[in-house]
Amino acid sequence: MNTMKAVRLFEFGGPEKLRYGDHPMPDVGPTDVLVKVLATSVSRWDVKYRTGEVHEFYGKSTGHHGGIHGRRTFPMPMQLGRDVAGEVAAVGASVTTLAPGDRVLGVTNPENTLSLASIRGLGNLSGGIDLPGHTMFGGYAQFVSRPESYWIKVRPDLDLDQGAAAMWPCATAHRIIANRLNVRMNDNVLITGAAGGMGTATMALAKLAGATVIATTRHPGKAASLKRWGADIVVDSGRDDAVKTIRAATGGEGRRRGGIFQRSSLILFIFFGSLDFTSGGYTNRFGAFWLVWGISTCKRHKKPRPGPSIAAPLSVR
Repeated sequence: MNTMKAVRLFEFGGPEKLRYGDHPMPDVGPTDVLVKVLATSVSRWDVKYRTGEVHEFYGKSTGHHGGIHGRRTFPMPMQLGRDVAGEVAAVGASVTTLAPGDRVLGVTNPENTLSLASIRGLGNLSGGIDLPGHTMFGGYAQFVSRPESYWIKVRPDLDLDQGAAAMWPCATAHRIIANRLNVRMNDNVLITGAAGGMGTATMALAKLAGATVIATTRHPGKAASLKRWGADIVVDSGRDDAVKTIRAATGGEGRRRGGIFQRSSLILFIFFGSLDFTSGGYTNRFGAFWLVWGISTCKRHKKPRPGPSIAAPLSVR
């Protein structure tokens, strides 16, 4: 078999720009694993890559195709699909942990273990590495080939559709809740933009950690579904009394005391979605809370006002 079917992007635009066709089978190096794709996902990242929004956001300082600091610029043509689940079809001569027939999930955010960021415990920010669907071909194909360390072996009965859909949001949520924030029993966790995939995954893990979850949404019609996903309190962020409602829910915790944040008097603030760095945006409306993690598209203004203290680096995934 010398060719395979794949969907690739050669120019920016609508869904019609995604081209389905025959392409050469990917090469398999000594440390690579060739996987037959049985499931992949469509994320908001894919949509923004296709329309050119990703390139526009990063490209102002790095050239036409943009790029994240320390990583290659976003290439074109591109094969999208951050998540992959499938079955190992072949392995390179130096591969030791996987064999043909194994079922695997693709690692969505592999790290370069030799980078300074990884040594500091921030492997998700490490440079010198390619990310699937970012700077290397993603899962929109019959087969993909990646290094051995980019795959996780899973049990044979795992639902690969679920695995492909959950890998990116759940892995990100776990890093936020367990590794970066160490959420504990009775913590208050405020999650904005909570109705998306990462928001719902973060809610579920925060509840498992014993936290009280406050979710905000601009769409009141989503309140019932957010409750089902684990939100203890749902706040309509478009209402003038949104901050007052959150304050009431936390008993006033989260206030800045003498300019120093203490764990006994804080609310963990995790934001997803879009933020507006103006006096009317989340940053200043919720500015008395401790901002610990953000994954967002941000509207930038000439004179952004200071936001809350940052206890973990911002990361646009």
